[in-house]
Amino acid sequence: MAEKLKFTEKENGYEASTQDTGQVIYWLRFYPERELLIHKWIGFQFDEGWISVWKYTLDFCEKRDILRFKSIADTSALEGSFDGINDFIMQEVLPRVIASGFKYSAYVLPQEFYAMLATQFYQEEAKEMPFITRYFDNLAEAEKWLMSIDN
Repeated sequence: MAEKLKFTEKENGYEASTQDTGQVIYWLRFYPERELLIHKWIGFQFDEGWISVWKYTLDFCEKRDILRFKSIADTSALEGSFDGINDFIMQEVLPRVIASGFKYSAYVLPQEFYAMLATQFYQEEAKEMPFITRYFDNLAEAEKWLMSIDN
């Protein structure tokens, strides 16, 4: 069973944490002057929890017209498989992201074995998407690449 999550808005972003322990499992920051979003996935969460995070993220970004920004998904601290949400990402998340005019994504790969396996599905599907995704081992490399691109 998924833990209940708490969503806390911060300046230029928000955090998702577990209600019971307060552990942050996700954070998002946006930088309007650079048209950049960075979001970090942390630890393990059941599928329902990650879907809840995605829904909140989409609404948060659409309200601020920042879904189109260049994006870094840092999954380096993600643990466990998230195969169960791949259909949700393909059917719910990506159509909204694409409709926003999104063009560039940098993906910092997870280090944990099962999270790496789950990422392989996304890597295959992303090849068919109308935006460019590159994969990196660390946040600094991902940010350097994205900032070298002119919109």
